[in-house]
Amino acid sequence: MTRKPATDVQYAKRYQRLIARCRKELRIDDGDLLPIAFVDWLVGHMASLRQASRRQYRAATRAELLLLNEQGNEVARAGVEQALRRLEEAEFPTRDVAALAPATSSHKLKRLTTDVLSRLQDVLAKDRSPYDKPLALYLEAGIAAGLRPGEWRNTRLVISQGRAVLVVRNAKDDDARAHGPYRRLIWEDINGPEVAAIRQWLAAFHAACNGSRLDPDYGMAYLRALSDRLARISRKRWPRRLRQPTLYSARHTFAAIAKQAGLSRVALAALMGHALDSTAATHYSRPPKGSLVLPEIVLPQPDPRDLARVRLVAAERSQFLRSRERNANVPRF
Repeated sequence: MTRKPATDVQYAKRYQRLIARCRKELRIDDGDLLPIAFVDWLVGHMASLRQASRRQYRAATRAELLLLNEQGNEVARAGVEQALRRLEEAEFPTRDVAALAPATSSHKLKRLTTDVLSRLQDVLAKDRSPYDKPLALYLEAGIAAGLRPGEWRNTRLVISQGRAVLVVRNAKDDDARAHGPYRRLIWEDINGPEVAAIRQWLAAFHAACNGSRLDPDYGMAYLRALSDRLARISRKRWPRRLRQPTLYSARHTFAAIAKQAGLSRVALAALMGHALDSTAATHYSRPPKGSLVLPEIVLPQPDPRDLARVRLVAAERSQFLRSRERNANVPRF
């Protein structure tokens, strides 16, 4: 049997993310991580995962180690073969699903329709908590800009040449899942409601965190407090609903609005900070069906430099797939 070239790409991406995480946790430099040390770490990590996740991690690691085995010298192959044996011999006890960490994505509402957002805003307008007004501002700004919650700590709004430019430090640039270190969202109307919402939220966030030079720990603690407040409101308002709104729902809503507006995949990737133009299309919310309605916003424009980076990544990925197709008869292990 053979693997599809796209599967090889996914295996390579997953393996590199695991390697980066292992190095970070073990504090090991790039050239000093031996295959057996990585597999030992991975086996320990997989013990707390669900069976499906273990299967994915094991398959990706096996594929990449076999590739290393083909390319290495005799000494390197011996180390890789030892790691492969360790990976194959690893056994995990049967775990009660209820005892495992919950699959949190199954409990998150991926988009905020106008009905849900209106009900939340009605509760927040009563201002029963010091977090209610900032949370209302966060939801409005988050839908307008589509940022990850933590990205607001490293964001600034600049008025330049009659345009509003939101400069965002991409959260996942360190593991090559972003198109670059920064992205820029551009609005032509500096007095529009989207820019006003972002300006008000940033002012409230900076004030809560004692100025524009945000303490990272306190900034995240403040966002967690907003998240907890949103969770309490949502559980009280919709006690029987499995999927509840989260801070991340604002980002998913932005993606759904962009898809509904017909924005190209490359432009959406540039606006959301993704390296691949397929990420938002695959993993983010789609426009609702039926009578459900999304909020109305004026979408920002992506910076041409960000568009160029996404196109470059897409071209490199296409070239990689073509090279894999030349060796299509790769055995599946």
